[in-house]
Amino acid sequence: MLYDIIELAREYLTACNFPSGIRCSICLFEFAPEDQFMTTECFHYLHSRCLSDYAHSTSSLPSNSISTNLQLICPVCRETIIIKQLKTPEEYSEPYFAQVEVNDGRDLIEEAKQEMRKFDDIYNKQQEQGGIIDEEAERNKFLVRISENVESNVSEERSRETEES
Repeated sequence: MLYDIIELAREYLTACNFPSGIRCSICLFEFAPEDQFMTTECFHYLHSRCLSDYAHSTSSLPSNSISTNLQLICPVCRETIIIKQLKTPEEYSEPYFAQVEVNDGRDLIEEAKQEMRKFDDIYNKQQEQGGIIDEEAERNKFLVRISENVESNVSEERSRETEES
């Protein structure tokens, strides 16, 4: 009896829990409050539409069928999961961020460039103070390199052997 109560409480808390700061592992969009989502038995959050698309594409289900107690492989951890009721993908709304237009990504690229410019002063200051390592300068720092030294010693020994014989 106690186990059933704990299991019921866990299911209730899981159903009421909103996934914040994580992304759907199928579409890679973050969850918005207006999104429909499902929690798998292995506690992975997925958009309902994404999971339905995944289920209909990986199994032999017709695209217009509603399934009950469907056995699937979790797209995240590959555990076997059972979905109690899964509608067709068209019956679920698309994830919110998938509906937002991005204008071919140009706005995002410009925004990223502006963010990078904010760090130019910090980068220059770190470079002046020696906080950034120049790989080429580090390679040329030592006059004697082990690999060159070994090769030159081997070639010198061979030339001596040929002179002696």
